[in-house]
Amino acid sequence: MVKQYDEGQKGAEWLAIVPTERGAALPCTRSHAVGEKVIKYPEWVGYFKGAKGNLVFFDAADATDGGMPFVVYDSKTGKQVFKDSYYESSMRNAKVEESPFNRIRISNSPDGQISLTYLRVTATDCDLHGAKASCWGRVRNKLRVMSTQAPVCIGYKDVTTRWSSSLAYPIEVLLFPQPSAKNVDGPVKCWPVD
Repeated sequence: MVKQYDEGQKGAEWLAIVPTERGAALPCTRSHAVGEKVIKYPEWVGYFKGAKGNLVFFDAADATDGGMPFVVYDSKTGKQVFKDSYYESSMRNAKVEESPFNRIRISNSPDGQISLTYLRVTATDCDLHGAKASCWGRVRNKLRVMSTQAPVCIGYKDVTTRWSSSLAYPIEVLLFPQPSAKNVDGPVKCWPVD
């Protein structure tokens, strides 16, 4: 069971993963049970996103550089498994095209491996809009992005000076035995950093 205590401020006051026994109903209270994994600032501030198998997903309280930071916990151990930032099409003020990369996707393979496929969002140290050619080559090599075509950046309409860009590029992450990420083919997007 996952508990989220929210007093109406940005981000829950605390989140908790509560171990349960099969068929046993636990009361939902603000007090913490023995063995409960309580997650609060500075470890993480955000909201419950969902669960898949023994994995519990939490989003951050707010987006950073146009991406949604998230964290994955193992409910059996209470340990953090993985942390990153993903692109969610509903967060951008842009026309949303149909794409499997519009949100994070969680898959199970026949061997029980759990994978995440999404557009990873990261801030770059250069302007992909104003210095497209030199910036794209450097960023593409550094991040090992598969696409050879520079992205068409959005959100620079009122930006008149050089401004660092956020980049969203496709990856697949295998969570076990240790998280490992590999770049995959798919769309690449960019916009000004926050």
